[in-house]
Amino acid sequence: MGTNLRIHFQGLPRTYSARRWDLLPVPEHPDGFEFEPMPANIKKIVVPPRSVFQNRQGDRRAGELMLQDVKCWGDDDWDPNPIYANAQSSDGTRFCLRLIVNAENVVRDPSSRPYRALSRLLDDAMFHSAELKDSEVAGSLVPIHYGVWAMKTGDWGGKVLFSITQGCGVSWNELSHTKMGTNANRMLVARTCEALHDYGYEHGGMADSYALRHVLIDIHAPGLAPADRLNGKAPCYIVGFSDARAGHRCNRTVPIVPLEVRLPDETVGCQEIADLLRVFKFVRSTESANPALEVVQWHEEYSREHPDLENFKVMIAQRAKLYPQFAPVHPTYLVAFADEGMYARVEVTIPGSEEVSETDALIHDLRRSDLNDPVSV
Repeated sequence: MGTNLRIHFQGLPRTYSARRWDLLPVPEHPDGFEFEPMPANIKKIVVPPRSVFQNRQGDRRAGELMLQDVKCWGDDDWDPNPIYANAQSSDGTRFCLRLIVNAENVVRDPSSRPYRALSRLLDDAMFHSAELKDSEVAGSLVPIHYGVWAMKTGDWGGKVLFSITQGCGVSWNELSHTKMGTNANRMLVARTCEALHDYGYEHGGMADSYALRHVLIDIHAPGLAPADRLNGKAPCYIVGFSDARAGHRCNRTVPIVPLEVRLPDETVGCQEIADLLRVFKFVRSTESANPALEVVQWHEEYSREHPDLENFKVMIAQRAKLYPQFAPVHPTYLVAFADEGMYARVEVTIPGSEEVSETDALIHDLRRSDLNDPVSV
């Protein structure tokens, strides 16, 4: 397992040596945290020109950051949002770096916004290690996490603490303003959010207007046809699990599709799904008939007819019966009905598994006393 790595930012004169930084055990996880090892053949990754960015304070869209400005991060008048860098190895493997520069100063002030940014980076890493690393979604619905690393960069950024994850593309918050912002891609993002819930995870950061910055579409995925960048067939990932919760049993009664009307959150059945319906603007006030209530009534009737079915299977049946025009949330699942009736029992076969695995443990209220020790960075 590689625990040392060289990092080169093109445009800087030096290549920096980084080492894997072990997160200290906490009461909830006394054995510490493990991450996916870096591929054995990768000893160096390179950040190309114009590949360092920061989400802007206002619209949360990515803004390019000049290398010479990185050292200013953490100053009182500087945007405290994390710095990101897209990187790749010589064999073309892509990575995303999430950087906390001047960490030796950041760790000294727990009340500062940069300290909070560091804490969120570590919360995200711990959730990946404890809940996502060995799950079915790692590498397919969420990025592979290669751990937290540290490097000394001298005058450029001081001591830098950073995470390395699989490179997963561009956020929907950005793509929605380009030609990639098609309705097909919009629905891809929506069903990816639903899929996360079906696997037992609640993201915890999907309530604000810019929540979809956490959803990335890999428009540069190897082998992806140009047309598939537009038609909703590109790989799609969810990132940013600082506030996430595992063991979620989603009780949603409607899918994330255009529903025409406004529904009370309690009728939707899941607060995060209700939030996402608003973020997507899939619910609104109207004087017309209320088709969304018909969908809820269908869910209630179907659940009464088949009380032993898990809700994710009820939702699969609902989508197939009422919204066949939209792609399925789980395209690899084999779906069949007992007959042609509107409430016919659904049979769902998951290739390679009988059930969708769900984790039960939660990560919350973790103490990070080691962050007050700059020597460990």
